Amino acid sequence: MKPLPSETTHELTEGLVSVVMPAFNVEAFLRRAVNSVLNQTFQRLKLLIIDDGSTDNTAKVAREFGDKVHYIYQKNAGASAARNHGIKEALGEFIAFLDGDDEWLPHHIEGAMEVFNRYPFLKWYGSFPEERSYEIEVLKKDIRQKIRGLLGAKGYFDDYFQANAIGKVFWTGTFVIRKSVFAEVGMFNCDLQTGEDLDMWLRIALRYPEIGYSLQTGAIYWRRHGSLTTKYSIDLWENLTLLERNMCIVTGFSLKVVDRYSPLFRLNLRGLYIDGIKTGNRYFLRHISSKYNSIIPYRWRIVNFVHQIIPFKLWIILYKSMKTLKIILRNLIKNTASQSKNERRYDSNIN
Repeated sequence: MKPLPSETTHELTEGLVSVVMPAFNVEAFLRRAVNSVLNQTFQRLKLLIIDDGSTDNTAKVAREFGDKVHYIYQKNAGASAARNHGIKEALGEFIAFLDGDDEWLPHHIEGAMEVFNRYPFLKWYGSFPEERSYEIEVLKKDIRQKIRGLLGAKGYFDDYFQANAIGKVFWTGTFVIRKSVFAEVGMFNCDLQTGEDLDMWLRIALRYPEIGYSLQTGAIYWRRHGSLTTKYSIDLWENLTLLERNMCIVTGFSLKVVDRYSPLFRLNLRGLYIDGIKTGNRYFLRHISSKYNSIIPYRWRIVNFVHQIIPFKLWIILYKSMKTLKIILRNLIKNTASQSKNERRYDSNIN
């Protein structure tokens, strides 16, 4: 990374991107994350590593990079506090986030700056995330076609809520946000045990619905048990509380805003319902069914009915069998389509 001149004046901070990297016990992954920032094609960056009270060699690894990074230690206080610390220390016009166990692809920030230059009215930006896992196979539908249809020829979405209702379109590690936005919407909520990032994006979207976007993958999100943010474990009740809290916040605005947010609310609620089925939480499912029955698709209600009346151990066997069958059928369809395509190509070459 090229050294930056003195950053004591506002003029020199224009165009600078401050990268806030929360880190907690990530000695095994930190080098990869840091190098992915230092190897960006856009070089006007300042990396701040916020060590959230790590007890391993995270500090030692961070200091290996010398003055290429700005290392800050704090007592363990969680991801929100670490990000807030980084925002306060940031000198750049823009702030980007990346956890210490994830990584960016080399073009990520360059892509963001191109969108900001083309649409200077935008306040924030995201790009398509790739999800990987150390423990399990991540089966993710490719939703690029739906995103492309909504995005059109523009480099931004008209409405964050509408875009997010497609599926996993955004992720914290791909956001680049003007620092001035945080002065308006406030900092990350340290009182929230989960979903603190979603709470922030909600507050930003209520003020600035338009968001820049690139379909080109900008970052890799690694699902890892025990990481700083809640990446693998599911706390159904906390997520439901957050979802209902967000709806209350939205309801305080106009009916137009409620209409914008409702599809995303239904999507997230259905996601929690599926998680309840996966984890076998029958009481949670009964609660959701009684309160939001009209939102839950009929086929899922049938699955839940079966789930409620059979022994839990038998349900786990059935669920795993259905999951395995789904993978087999998907691969069979994929291979059949590929074989058919090759046969058509062969026939075309003969003719």
